[in-house]
Amino acid sequence: MRKLLISKLFVVLIITTGTYSFSQSFDSPHFTLERIGDGIYAAIHRSGGQAICNAGFVDLGEEVLVFDSFLSTAAARDLKQAIIELTGKPVRWLVNSHSHNDHIRGNQVFAPGASIISSSEIRDYLLKRGKEEAEEEQSYAAGRLVFYQLELQESKTEEEKQLARMWLGYFEAMVETYPDLVITPPDVVFKDTITFYGSKRSATLIEFQHGHMESDIVLYLPFEQILFSGDLVFIGMHPYLADGDPSGLKQTLEALLEWPIKTIVPGHGDVGDKEDIQAMIQYIDMAESMAGELKLQGKTPDDLDVAEIPEPYRDWKFLMFYKANLQFLNDLIKD
Repeated sequence: MRKLLISKLFVVLIITTGTYSFSQSFDSPHFTLERIGDGIYAAIHRSGGQAICNAGFVDLGEEVLVFDSFLSTAAARDLKQAIIELTGKPVRWLVNSHSHNDHIRGNQVFAPGASIISSSEIRDYLLKRGKEEAEEEQSYAAGRLVFYQLELQESKTEEEKQLARMWLGYFEAMVETYPDLVITPPDVVFKDTITFYGSKRSATLIEFQHGHMESDIVLYLPFEQILFSGDLVFIGMHPYLADGDPSGLKQTLEALLEWPIKTIVPGHGDVGDKEDIQAMIQYIDMAESMAGELKLQGKTPDDLDVAEIPEPYRDWKFLMFYKANLQFLNDLIKD
């Protein structure tokens, strides 16, 4: 288990702040801003927008650290403008929590002015697969966009409308961003832990392996006890387990439970607290149990209907991930 008492690498951040005019509010069609501390903001994906994931930024004193960059360059540009207006300070660091497209496609908006920092695994993945993934998406993105436009028109319940809007924003971002997209991998990598010291606060990045993906990075503010978790934590939404290691994810979450945490900014969902880490652990336990029962009964997740989803998960968003998670876990179980 990682301890936060000693950092393996220390970075002293000293930079002269440029002159900016800034206001106290900012509005974007892609995300909403939630002030969770003095100079600390969560950028929460807005339904129908092109952010898709959550992000955030932290005023270190002389400069700003950003956590994740959204799926679309349009959303990333809005985030950069919000930082200018709300802090009047330059972005020095951009953190990529992991390599899923919705967390890294806005990188080019912040570079070369900011250094992009992540693990070597995340950098290697983007170098090897980033451009190829973006090209693959273009073979189906336009068609899916039309499909969800029709889905929105035919949606009858608010839940169906919200789901259609989410996928509309997702595929709109792919279609609109691609012509100018430049996959921009991290130019600084670290292993295990790195701490940034500014005149206003310190901020620590910690890498966990074999969780949501092979490599996941969290941002922890020890004085404020705030955690930006990336996709290690989803709140009020079914997480996506199929690109990672559920048992490793559970171990990581159990380690996070021992940290002093008051506020969590998840990769997806509303801002929460430590109880939401426990809810994630309980979800994994539930999904593993359901997959095991299906295996014993000789059934597949397609044999389930919504009524068989346990409470409270029946009301969680991203319901389409539920069966995908059960199928993934079902496949992991040896006959």
